[in-house]
Amino acid sequence: AGAVDLKGVVGDILIQDCDISNDHSAGLVLEGCSGHVQIKGCCIHDCKFDGFGLHLLKGDSSSKGSVTVEESVIQRNGYDGLYLGDPRFVVVLRQSRVCQNKRHGVLVRGSNFSMEGSTVEENGEDSVRTEEFVHKQNPRGTQKVGKAREVVAEL
Repeated sequence: AGAVDLKGVVGDILIQDCDISNDHSAGLVLEGCSGHVQIKGCCIHDCKFDGFGLHLLKGDSSSKGSVTVEESVIQRNGYDGLYLGDPRFVVVLRQSRVCQNKRHGVLVRGSNFSMEGSTVEENGEDSVRTEEFVHKQNPRGTQKVGKAREVVAEL
């Protein structure tokens, strides 16, 4: 679970002027939400996994949404600064900085992503990496429950 973990929320959300960190998991996680989410004036930093994670949850696939990250800093996270894995969402990074994350600054996996006046630099791998969206299954040989990227098969 993230420091701020929103699952299945329907409606508009404003997260403003927050300092978010989590040395046990991700920072801010949206899973199966719909509506407009605005993250403004926040610092999301030093999280064990992603700083911001947008995940698809089984259920109503007709729901759509948008995320605007504005005037925020996302830095020094253990995985990606932003992980965008819900193809129903449009995400805009505006006047923000994403830096010093261990993997990608932004990993786009299906979401519609754009940047306006933002800086993405000094990350461990790509600044912005785009991959095709695929539904993840649990790894072969395990009955463990969790996000596919966090569950490791013991073969």
